[in-house]
Parts: sequence; C-alpha cells; structure tokens
Amino acid sequence: MRIARLALRDFGRLRETTLDFGRGLNVVYGPNDLGKSTLGKAIRAALLLPVTSSHAEAWVPWDRDARPHVELTLQLEEGRVWRITKTFARDARGTSLLESSADGLTFTVEARGREVDQRLRDELRWGIARPGGKGGTRGMPESFLAKVLLGEQTETDAILARGVGGDGTEEGRALLTDALEAFAQDPIFKAILDAAQREVDAAFTARGKAKRGKHAPRTPLVEARNAAKGALEEAERAWWEAEAVERELGAARSRWQAAEAARRAAAAAKEAAE
Repeated sequence: MRIARLALRDFGRLRETTLDFGRGLNVVYGPNDLGKSTLGKAIRAALLLPVTSSHAEAWVPWDRDARPHVELTLQLEEGRVWRITKTFARDARGTSLLESSADGLTFTVEARGREVDQRLRDELRWGIARPGGKGGTRGMPESFLAKVLLGEQTETDAILARGVGGDGTEEGRALLTDALEAFAQDPIFKAILDAAQREVDAAFTARGKAKRGKHAPRTPLVEARNAAKGALEEAERAWWEAEAVERELGAARSRWQAAEAARRAAAAAKEAAE
C-alpha cells in the first residue's frame, strides 16, 4: 500500500492543499511553519481518527466557520485504489466515506460513517481496536505500527520505547511476524541471517548459555580479560609497594635531617667551648 494523493481543506493552518505522491521516496521541504507537519497529521487523521472525535477540534480554523476536511487516496498492492474522505465535526456535519476503484477514475462506495474506520483497521492490521470496541480510545488511536509508520518528528523516544504489547489487538504482532517471515526468504537477508545464526550457535548452547571450553568463541576473550585483570592487580600491588617505599624514604630523610641538625649543633657548641 502506498499513498497516492492527499487533498486538504480547512485543516489547521492549511486552507486548501493537494499533493500527488510518486512511487518511492517523496520529500516535502520548506521553511518552518509552512504546514509540513500538518500534512502528516492529516494522513493520520484520515487513516485512524473517527470524524466525531474531539481530537479533531485542534485543527478547526479559528478565523472562519469551516470543518477540517481531508481526502486520502491509497494505491493497494493488488491494483485496487481506495479513496478515504472525511469531514471532522462532532455533529451531523461530520462525514466519512470509503470508496474503491479499479482504474482510479470510477469509484464505488464501500462504506460510510463508522464502518469506514472499521474497514480501514481491518485492512491495515496495525493492532488498533475497532471503533467503540474493547481497548478503543477516545482520542487518536495508537499502536506500535501506527507510531512507527506515522510517528511525529518529536516522538522518536516514544516510538523506540513502545512495543506491540501495548496494542489493542494482536493484529500488529501477527502482521510483523508475517512480514519478517517473508523477508527472511530473501536470499541476501537469508544469507546474513544464516551467518548470524552460525555465530550464535558457535557461541551459545541451545538453552542460551555461553559455551565453555578451549574452542569456544568466547574463550580467547575470557583469557584476555583474565590476563588483563591479573596485570591490573599486579600493577596495583607494585603501586602500593612503591607508595610504601616512598613513605619509608620520607621517614628516613626526616631522620637524616634531624641527625644532621643535631650534628651541626654539637659541632657549633664544641667550637664555642674551645
């Protein structure tokens, strides 16, 4: 699935904007406060947010009577095209429509209203609970894949910290498992994976414990660590011995200086007596 087109109207700071996306990497650039982040918010809203959610009130224009409107066109893998159209409002003005097409020109209605979000979540399989179902949220729905694929630039730490265990359903975990299994069949990836597995098998037992013995991969490292530890301990002993010798030399120097002072005093007294 790829995003083919995004059209906005009265969405946050953007009065009316349309973007057509090509295949591969697309880069949207420009100065700060141009509305680039708003484009990302609109894509998330089209895919994840019910039109009656109060979360959408943050995008209502403050200077005119208008409701945020977004139209998102998706190119699916099997050649189908989906067009999602949402107008966000907590009253009757809130509408949601899902259409499909085989040629991108003639569209047929697939779902309306609340059913749109259910169909989208079924299609995406991102681990988000059905609207109104157990585990559903009032605001913007969240899941591991939703964070990874549609995360905001300020959410890097949250993206890295989140796992699939916090998802509302197991669909995200299953989708990731299927994707990794399919990816593992790629010859290059499989060669890398097999090489990594050989290294793991050489270093660890079937129960995950580090192997021991003369030919175990970690044995030279352990020996080098022990040798370094022994050298460090020997150096510490030598340092403490040098410290003790230095203290003895200091004490001997003090005794010598006292004896020398006494000798000079005695010599001076003798000379005075004569």
